[in-house]
Amino acid sequence: MVNRREMLSAMVLGGGMAAGLPLDAAARAQPGNGGLAYALDSPIDNVEIYARLTGRPNQQQTYTYARGSVFGIDPARHEVVAEYGRHLFDLESCQIKVSRLSAEGVLTERSRAWMLYRDIATGDYLSTFRNPYTNQNVEVPQFKGRVSGNTVAPQGMQYKASISMESTAFGKPYRLKWAFLGDLAVARREAFTRWQDPRSKVFRTEMTLDTWSFPIAELRSRSTSYIPNVPSWVSETQWMEFLGMDGHPGHMLWRTDSRLFDSAEALPQEFVAASRRLLGNDILADVGWDDGR
Repeated sequence: MVNRREMLSAMVLGGGMAAGLPLDAAARAQPGNGGLAYALDSPIDNVEIYARLTGRPNQQQTYTYARGSVFGIDPARHEVVAEYGRHLFDLESCQIKVSRLSAEGVLTERSRAWMLYRDIATGDYLSTFRNPYTNQNVEVPQFKGRVSGNTVAPQGMQYKASISMESTAFGKPYRLKWAFLGDLAVARREAFTRWQDPRSKVFRTEMTLDTWSFPIAELRSRSTSYIPNVPSWVSETQWMEFLGMDGHPGHMLWRTDSRLFDSAEALPQEFVAASRRLLGNDILADVGWDDGR
């Protein structure tokens, strides 16, 4: 799940009329999508597709760069629509990852992610932020995760982290949800997650939605190569701790779009420079199989 604590989980919806149909009915509802090389109700096939959508499972290192926005939703302020929802700040993130897919269909990943926040008016990278709900200036902590491990098996997903975490994505046969929109395939994954903040010891919750959109033609032959696609991530969370909003009504909504690159040189140089300045010159260090815990 890419990572806002030791991860930046990721997940989103794909729509269309076929989204609510059973797999066989959804397939029949769209012309020209026959002859798929994958059984979309098979957990082992879904793991292989997921591996191809999110990285290069030949152990080649990749860099997934994302940009997006973060909103506050406060239903207690419904009298003024502009106060009901607020665009708080923007974000940029990157996940460096290596992955490999075994003959038994088990995907093993090692990754490290970081995130920066940006002012919506000036584009400046934030170190402080004036919370419009409280009118207080708060310090913005920069997120820099450690190397962590993730295993996606046909029997279910496992996440290795140093924090207590439970999720509806764990411990059940791995299947994406599918929709077909003309010649476009949409794979989606959703999860409800709870974890304990290691500093405050408060339990926090999150709903995440991932979406990957790509040509159906990519499913007509088996491969372990990367499937070029447009990934999106939506997350609904409680207020971030640094905002000082615990106990305040409402929640936060996150939305990002991302792209996978094979080289750090493809990352925006402004983002790289800010990452080094705020998080250290080693931010682009390679991720190895023996790194982390």
